Amino acid sequence: MLLPQSVIFGLRIEGGKISIYVCFPGDIAWKTHDFVFDRVDSTAEHVSYAGGIFYCVFSGGELGAFNLQLKEWTILSLEMLPGFDFQYARLIASDGDLRLMGSEYSEDLKLLKFDFYDKRWVKEDSLNNRVLFISDMFFLSSSGGNKSISKPPVLSGGLSQ
Repeated sequence: MLLPQSVIFGLRIEGGKISIYVCFPGDIAWKTHDFVFDRVDSTAEHVSYAGGIFYCVFSGGELGAFNLQLKEWTILSLEMLPGFDFQYARLIASDGDLRLMGSEYSEDLKLLKFDFYDKRWVKEDSLNNRVLFISDMFFLSSSGGNKSISKPPVLSGGLSQ
């Protein structure tokens, strides 16, 4: 099955369950998928998408993954890294890797990388001569190659608890 190029994803945590809402182009209603989520004190902090999977990091450092094709929710890690404030962290999917940028209760930015083999967050000290841009700006490219930069609108909803 080929996945469409556009999808709208929503997430809600309530009463020991997580609800995933998905809407594809042409749909007239949300598709809802409910799963057990017993981390009642955790809030969804940031989401990233890569290869047909939505990854979500939670305030306790948990990393969850929703596979669009299989319609499966998996908790990849329940372990948080001591001293890292997962609140307001930004999850980045790039080149098959997941990285998390945030702070350690200070103004210093820290970078973590998810180790899929050991299922845990590890500190990363270098981007290996690459640049990482994190902003509320995003780039759009048309099929003709013209590029524009625009700021996304403020949306209600999105990640919620």
